[in-house]
Amino acid sequence: HGTPTKFDAPALSKAMAVKELTNHVDLGAGDAEARFYTCDFSYDYVKINAEYHT
Repeated sequence: HGTPTKFDAPALSKAMAVKELTNHVDLGAGDAEARFYTCDFSYDYVKINAEYHT
C-alpha cells in the first residue's frame, strides 16, 4: 500500500549475500511447493532499457 516497511539493513545485507534464498509465502490455501529462478540485472542493462523505453 505504499507504506515503507521497517527492516534491519545489516541483517538483510547478510541474508542477501548467500547464493540461494528460500522464500516462504503463506496464502492460507493449503500446501504447495514451487521453484523459480531470477537474476540480478546490471546497472548498464537497466540504463540501456530505461533509455529505450523513455
